[in-house]
This record gives sequence, C-alpha cells and structure tokens, in this order.
Amino acid sequence: MRIPASSLLALAVALGVPLWILASAGAPPPALPPRGTLALAAPAPPVGQPHLRLTIAADRSSYLSGEPILIDWALFNPEPFPIRITMPDSWYFSFEGVDGDGKPFVLYRPFVIDTLGGPRFVPLGPRQAYRGWLNLRVDRKGLQDTGSFRLRALYKVAFVHRLGEKPSELRVQSNDLRFEVRPPKGAEAAALEQILKARIEDLASADQEDRESAYGRWSIDVPLCERILTQAKAPRYAAASALYAGLFEGSHNADPLGPTEREYLPTALRFLRACVESPGSSPYAKGLARLHLAICLPGEQTEASRAEARKLARGLLKDYPGTAIADQAEQLLQRLDARPRK
Repeated sequence: MRIPASSLLALAVALGVPLWILASAGAPPPALPPRGTLALAAPAPPVGQPHLRLTIAADRSSYLSGEPILIDWALFNPEPFPIRITMPDSWYFSFEGVDGDGKPFVLYRPFVIDTLGGPRFVPLGPRQAYRGWLNLRVDRKGLQDTGSFRLRALYKVAFVHRLGEKPSELRVQSNDLRFEVRPPKGAEAAALEQILKARIEDLASADQEDRESAYGRWSIDVPLCERILTQAKAPRYAAASALYAGLFEGSHNADPLGPTEREYLPTALRFLRACVESPGSSPYAKGLARLHLAICLPGEQTEASRAEARKLARGLLKDYPGTAIADQAEQLLQRLDARPRK
C-alpha cells in the first residue's frame, strides 16, 4: 500500500520525529558557532574515537497504563574539538532494560521512517549537544503494560573528524532511567477501557501486542481524543489525548514559515491549549504543547499571532533550559526573526 507523503509527515510529527528534520530539507540544525570560530578556537582533533555522551530523562517517575512516556534525550560532545556525526535521530536508538523482577527486555521499533534519504554528516561543536524527544509508548514496542522498569538507550553513530575521511563507528550508552507504570482506577480506568475498545473487540482475550496497537492508534485518532478529552472526566488520559490530537493536527503546519493548511489550524490550536491548561499534563507535556502552539500560530498570518509565537518561544527558553524543547524554541525564534511567513 502506498502512503501519501503528507500522511507520513503528520504521523511522524505525532510520534515525535524532530520537527526540523520534517519541516524541509533545508531546515537548520541546532545553532552552532561559526565554522571559522570553531577552527580557530579548537585544538586539532585526535586520530582515535571521541567520547560522546548520551543522556535520557523521563517526564514522570510514575505513569498510568498506556499513558505517553515522554523521553528528552541529548547527545553531547564533551571534547574540546568539533566532530562530524550522522544526523542524530532517536528512531535509531535501541532500548534495553530490566523489570521489577530482574527480567531483561528489549524495546523495538514498530517501523522506521527514513526522513533523510541516506547518511548526512552534521557538525557537533565542542561541548555542544543535539537534543530531541520521543514517546516510548508509541515509538517503541515491548514495554509491559504495568510494573517497575529500569532501562537505558544505546546508539550506534558514524563519525568523521574531517570531511572526506572514511567514517568510523561509535557505540554510545545512556544513563539508566527508572520509572513505574501502574493500572488506573475509577474514571481513569473507564477512560483507558474506552481507548482500548476503540481498537480491540474482546478486551478479555487481548494480549500485549493488541494493547500496544491500540495505544498507537489512539495517538492519531482525533475523534477518539476528542471523546476522551470532553467526556471521560479522566485528567491524565484527557491531557494525553489533547497532546496527541494537537501534535497530529498541528503536523499539517509543522513548518512555521511554510504553507498553511488552514482547515487543521483551529483544531490544532484548541487541543494544544487544552493540553497546556490541563491539570493532568506533566510539565514536559505542557512544554511540548506550548512549543507546537508557537509553531502553529504564525499560520493565522496576523501580527498578533506572530507576536504570541515569539513570546511563547522566549518563555520556553527560560522554562526548559537544556532540553529539546528549548533548542527547538530557539530555532523557531531564529526562523521567525529571519523572514516573515509567506
């Protein structure tokens, strides 16, 4: 079956693929010092392997079954010299861990979207990082529905010290991350049942793969998200529904300087604002919603909307330093200040 490119774009943004990879082939990487500054300030790189550092952090320490597990990641270069690495992309991270009984597990990708068309080497300056985020519940499979978990990310990256060199391979391992997932109660349990029944006919016989498929469908099912948000009276699942629907509808306007698909814009803004205002949203989820509000608002093509987008982006720089949210907010400000939206 052939999937339209626009559908893949919408799905990829909803699942956490970095915005600037998807927005356009010419979208800028995270801001780095001018090349000349790097060349003058940095010592000559060694011949051996660099020591890159991968860190991961979760938006909560305790989750409900099926709730999004948002991971902020950073690939950091602690060396005093720049290197060139293949464009960091969390789609190619591996995850392994152990559950509360000490049983090992591996999370695997349900599928891979190749957004670049092949290897692309990008500069990573001295003591600088590439950052991004992902949702373990949608971007990976293999995590049990409930329990306590400890996991780490593993990443295999190609690098060169200078363009033209033969690439070498480096394996990077992250810190350990601990969290728990517990079953919901009361109205939250009823909301989860509604989410699962939208995909599964017989819940009693559903296995883990069925439930994982239902969670993935929930993340792109806007009518289902609307029902959970407005009818379920379950703050945690309502907040997740608002985020999912806002990201999915907002993905049609993923480039703040590109063409606007106005039919999706009001719905995207409404869901994103609901996520920001929801008491069930984690601080990180609120930040993601604010970021995508700032991305979508220029689509209204008014000075007031562009001013609000800039204000949101500046607030994110202050509230989420050292995260993927702040990095993308800074890129957004640079693009908004560079030229007006057409």
